[in-house]
Amino acid sequence: MTDHLMNCMALETGEKFKPDTGYSSGGATGLVQWTGSAIDGMNKNNKYNYGKILTKKALANMTILQQLEYVKLYFKMWIDSGKVINDSLDMYMCIWCPAAVGKEDSFICYSEKNSSKNYNANKSIDGEYYREKYINAKGKTVYNTVGKSDGNGEITKGELRPRLKVKQVSGINYKEINFTCNTSQTPINAKDVITFHIYADGKIEKHIPKNIKEEYKKKYKYTYHDKDGKEHNICIVDFIIAQNWIVGSKINGGKGWEKRVAGGKTRYYQKGNGEVELVKVKVPLNYNQKGVNIKIGDNTDREYINPKAFASMLGAVAECGYNDFNFNGSTSSDGTGAPSVTHVNGVSFDFRYLRKDRTGNNLHIDTEPNSLDILREEKFIDALIKFGYSKFYSYNIKVNGKPFILKNSTHLADHNHHLHIRREGYNPKYKEIKE
Repeated sequence: MTDHLMNCMALETGEKFKPDTGYSSGGATGLVQWTGSAIDGMNKNNKYNYGKILTKKALANMTILQQLEYVKLYFKMWIDSGKVINDSLDMYMCIWCPAAVGKEDSFICYSEKNSSKNYNANKSIDGEYYREKYINAKGKTVYNTVGKSDGNGEITKGELRPRLKVKQVSGINYKEINFTCNTSQTPINAKDVITFHIYADGKIEKHIPKNIKEEYKKKYKYTYHDKDGKEHNICIVDFIIAQNWIVGSKINGGKGWEKRVAGGKTRYYQKGNGEVELVKVKVPLNYNQKGVNIKIGDNTDREYINPKAFASMLGAVAECGYNDFNFNGSTSSDGTGAPSVTHVNGVSFDFRYLRKDRTGNNLHIDTEPNSLDILREEKFIDALIKFGYSKFYSYNIKVNGKPFILKNSTHLADHNHHLHIRREGYNPKYKEIKE
């Protein structure tokens, strides 16, 4: 969750990333803005302060690398206490409102009525506009409003989500301007690396060269071919080898099953024969060139997926070209996908429902059915079908007073806030080509 942590520290330090941020003013201090009570909490147990009594002054006098060690201990303290950090907002809540960690977006963190001191200290958030900053093709700075808190005297957990999104976009833009991902300036030749070619008509080809460069032996390249035949080099990702699993269950199946605990839930998985490959999804992903837009936001720590399934995902996202896709995860690095029992081996994956306001914010379609963008959502389903998927889990809702469920979908509990792309029946137009 390194990217999530960077977003949190950018927000807390005003993008300065200095260990003494806030100290001179006598307030909260450091990369995660330690308050006095947070420091007291770490000092209660020597394993959270390396046996040395922490103070704001001691933290402010550290180097960035020294203080990052205590940042790690700070989050460990909360995890050890039973907090489950599901995403970047939960990580931020560990800093800003620990009581909200693991809670729904509607959880009230501070209110003018019941917690006036904390509310007044953060009153500027209530009614705040959040804007993403972009540099357009003409080099001009432009802004896109992505959200606004309601200014009703209460600050909910969800009202902080757009704040993090703004920092995420700033980070991506800064990286694209100031950094290059490849240490070598030599263009990457497809013959140097195994490449998945994704075609606009739904075909996927895995090209395996005779010779693979040493630095690419544990990587896959993904190239999209648009309807005009133009190539778009989307990304290069790492792949790993994991255990093959047959199925997951909420019940222990006995011998050959392994236990996993995630998100406070216990699950069991049956081992299969052999191993599977998983790639680490490169999210957030932001490719927009020559008419092809592949933008996927990150909303998960289950960032591994089957390599072929990732090709299908990229193809479907490119087909739609939306700016508000959010990946809700596939599987963990061990291939189980806990706490899900259906995400084994990374063929299934989840996406947040698409909203009519296109903010990318979380949506519970059972309570906000009129906010679901049915046309765009079903276009995405059609695109996924083109790239090999045929079955989906969604949720029964009412639209204009009539029962409704998205096309090709089956109702399943707990799927009121994301579309589940099912592994059952996955059959893309796929072939391998060895050079």
